Amino acid sequence: MSAALAVTPLGTDSRLMDDVWNVVEAVWESLLGVWPAPAEPLHVGEDWWSAVVTVDGDWRGAVSFSCSFRTAQHVSRTMLDLAGDEPDPDVEDVEDAVREVVNVLGGNVKALVPGGRSLGLPVLECGRPALDGDLVGEVHVGWPGHVAHVGIWHTGSPSLHLSTTTSSK
Repeated sequence: MSAALAVTPLGTDSRLMDDVWNVVEAVWESLLGVWPAPAEPLHVGEDWWSAVVTVDGDWRGAVSFSCSFRTAQHVSRTMLDLAGDEPDPDVEDVEDAVREVVNVLGGNVKALVPGGRSLGLPVLECGRPALDGDLVGEVHVGWPGHVAHVGIWHTGSPSLHLSTTTSSK
């Protein structure tokens, strides 16, 4: 497992977190045109932007994407294909870009969890995500000049743990 993957002892399957890292790599490559690298563990600052999307089904949880405003602007500029001499995107475009990143991450995580049926609408907030649940896994993502945090949260029944395998019924 990569150094960027921090799995808490809450029943999270480390294979799933490896799969989440693979999702991060694919999303960064497709949306941002870069190959991410593991970053040192980082603290989500109070001034950071956090977008959260819920996953509902047999496993209930959420996916969060957190980054500084400077990184959020970079994400937006990249997704809008703005050249270096063009003005910074409007705040609404930056918000949309951060929501889109978590939406794509969430859709891919939904496909990894047993019985994932629906994805909520992405919500943007300032600071660390305020979720009623347990952070069960996280990845710290780095790329040239930027870092971000991706969290996997369990918000459902404590008897259902995140896993890449499904039970036969």
